[in-house]
Amino acid sequence: NTSSHTVRAVNYKQDCHPIDVSSLNHILKIDREAKTALVEGQVLLSDLCRATLSVGLLPAVIPEYSDFTVSGLINGEGIQSSSHRYGLFSDTILSQEVVLGDGSAIATDSEQHANLFRLLFNSHGTLGIVTAATIHLIDAAPYVKSSYQHFRTIEPYIAAFEQALNKTQFME
Repeated sequence: NTSSHTVRAVNYKQDCHPIDVSSLNHILKIDREAKTALVEGQVLLSDLCRATLSVGLLPAVIPEYSDFTVSGLINGEGIQSSSHRYGLFSDTILSQEVVLGDGSAIATDSEQHANLFRLLFNSHGTLGIVTAATIHLIDAAPYVKSSYQHFRTIEPYIAAFEQALNKTQFME
């Protein structure tokens, strides 16, 4: 079980019928050539990063909490310092497997069940349970060079930010 990052009161689901998905925490396949990872929904971001880094890859968008799950990021969205280049976490999802309320399991991507594929992002679990997803990966660099600039007024900050957008992999 992972901790919740909800802003709601912890008892808001007390009258619901919970489904234990904690065992869906396996990395099923990392394809170095295709730069993809097929993972179950409860895979922690820290585990995904550790596994993909071992083959020289990383998810394109890595939100900063190591205990976020893949399905949590799909259902609630995720953004990170590489989002200016790759978009939200959901923009790196190539396909999803989901169990719907009637118990049926279906595969979704931009072509099959395309509406559901798009609507699952930021749906907060209301449309079904994401049991697996295929994630786009990028090459991992051996290091990241950091630089810091200080500004006293907004105009030079905006100019520097716009210039850096085209040159940097990450922006904070």
